[in-house]
Amino acid sequence: MSMDNFSGSINKVLEAEAGMGFTYGAEPKGILLSGQNVRIGFKDMYGNGVTVESNSRSAIVMMPIVVNEVVQVTGDGAGKNAYLLF
Repeated sequence: MSMDNFSGSINKVLEAEAGMGFTYGAEPKGILLSGQNVRIGFKDMYGNGVTVESNSRSAIVMMPIVVNEVVQVTGDGAGKNAYLLF
């Protein structure tokens, strides 16, 4: 996904859970970690493993990013503070 294809609007937010895959259909446009010490591990469109952590910050938003599979969600409030943005 390039910035040229990024519309800038979010239409749907899903709670991230390990095992979620996006090999067809709509791809997430980004991720949101809204809480301290939340970590999400995922594979990108090339199969590379990526880990993003919020550490002591209150929130992180990464856009645009292509998530093909969520591998792990951990940390304080794991699964409740990690979201995929569509």
